Amino acid sequence: MDFAKAPPPTSSLKPDVALTASYGSYETQNHLATVQGAVENFTYDTAYWRYLTDGYLRHSETDIETLYGRLGYLLPADGFVDTGSSGTDTDGRAGQQPQRPFRGLQIALP
Repeated sequence: MDFAKAPPPTSSLKPDVALTASYGSYETQNHLATVQGAVENFTYDTAYWRYLTDGYLRHSETDIETLYGRLGYLLPADGFVDTGSSGTDTDGRAGQQPQRPFRGLQIALP
């Protein structure tokens, strides 16, 4: 359980969307897409991240993909509860194994 500050309520149904990408040496690429928003007292976040590289050393190519999601509810007494999950798929020649998904529950009260 993690205690944190509640997100602010929003009156707009329009989500916040962000897209970023970068490219560097050894054909290293980073891609990130996020969507955050709320519908009345319900909040949501989702993100997709991908990292690719040919690597500096021979046989060190890597491809990592992560997907994250979170749903929350703003409580009437200035608190909130949310739950989230993420999963990562790793493909690389360095012998990396796929990671298990994370699931969590968070509750905050005034």
